[in-house]
Amino acid sequence: KIISDNTCSSDDDAGEGKKDQTETVVDLGHEVIYCKAVIDDPSKIYVHTGMGFHVEMTMDEAAAFIGKRIRLLRQSLELKTQKATTIAVHIEETILVLQQLGNEVSPSQE
Repeated sequence: KIISDNTCSSDDDAGEGKKDQTETVVDLGHEVIYCKAVIDDPSKIYVHTGMGFHVEMTMDEAAAFIGKRIRLLRQSLELKTQKATTIAVHIEETILVLQQLGNEVSPSQE
């Protein structure tokens, strides 16, 4: 039941109380190998929540979880981008100081 976001179709048959099968494509390894899969009951899916754990959720629960996860990842990206920018500035300042020290030491050695 583990699916990717490449769902081919999703037809619900509410009249019979049973969901139609849904075909999807599943990533079997590092976006290199894919295979077709059939989901018997697409009303519930397994969502990879991290650290190797998969949780069964309804589509609405999965959509809410994914939205929260995307927000958290964007916040984390923003913090890491700010940290990387600060480190880059420190590196540039350090290089300038080292160049100035090199210029001061070079004339006195001659």
